[in-house]
Amino acid sequence: MPEFVITVLKSVENITISIVSNAPKHVVNVQLNAEKWRLKA
Repeated sequence: MPEFVITVLKSVENITISIVSNAPKHVVNVQLNAEKWRLKA
């Protein structure tokens, strides 16, 4: 495989890993915000 293809695949993999590892935090933040709005209402 050409070198740049490997580089692209690795960066896509890294982006995917970071999205997946950050997803739980994001979900928790959304839930906390929903709770805040519910308490205000």
